[in-house]
Amino acid sequence: MKWISHKVATAAILYSFTGNIIVAGTGVLGSTFPDWIEGKPPAQGTPAYAKWRRKHRQGSHWLPPYFIICLSCFAYTAQFGFLTLAPSSIPLFLYQPSWATISVLLAHLLGCYSLGCVLHILQDALCGKVPLIFPKYKIGIRLFKVGSMLEYLLIFPSSVFLIIWRLAADLQILHYLKAPNLPKFFL
Repeated sequence: MKWISHKVATAAILYSFTGNIIVAGTGVLGSTFPDWIEGKPPAQGTPAYAKWRRKHRQGSHWLPPYFIICLSCFAYTAQFGFLTLAPSSIPLFLYQPSWATISVLLAHLLGCYSLGCVLHILQDALCGKVPLIFPKYKIGIRLFKVGSMLEYLLIFPSSVFLIIWRLAADLQILHYLKAPNLPKFFL
C-alpha cells in the first residue's frame, strides 16, 4: 500500500476503536516505519530498484517484534491502570512529572507507535505477501495492486465510514434514529 493509504487506514482504525486522537496520531506515525527503515526506493526500471524490490517486505515487515513491543508496552501501562491516553490526562503528566508517570507515558506512546507498525504489516498482507509469523515464510493475499485505483476505492471510503461510525456512536446519533429493525450492534 502507499504511505497515504497506510496513514489514513491506521488513523481510521485506531480512532474508530479507541475514540482517542492521540492513540490514532501516534499509530499513524508508526504506520510507515516498516517501509521507512528500508529506505526510499530508487527509480523504477533501474537495476537498483530491482535489488531494492527483492529486499522489500523482509525483516522490516516481520510481525512478531512489533507485536511483542506493543503487548509489552500495554501490559506495562495496564499495571498502573493506564489503558489509554486521554487528552485530558496530559496536564497531569506535565503538572506532576515523575519517573513513574514519564515511563508510563513513554511506554503508552511506544505501544501505540508499534501498533501502527502492526497495522502496516497487516495492511500490506492485503496487497502482497509479508513474513507474518516466520521471517523467511511470507503470507498474504493480493486484493489489489499497490497504488491502484482499487486500493484507494477500498481504503478511503471504508476509512470515512469508520470515522463517521465512531463519531455517530460518540454523539449517540444512532439512538435518535429509533429504527425498529436496527441491530443492537449499531446501538
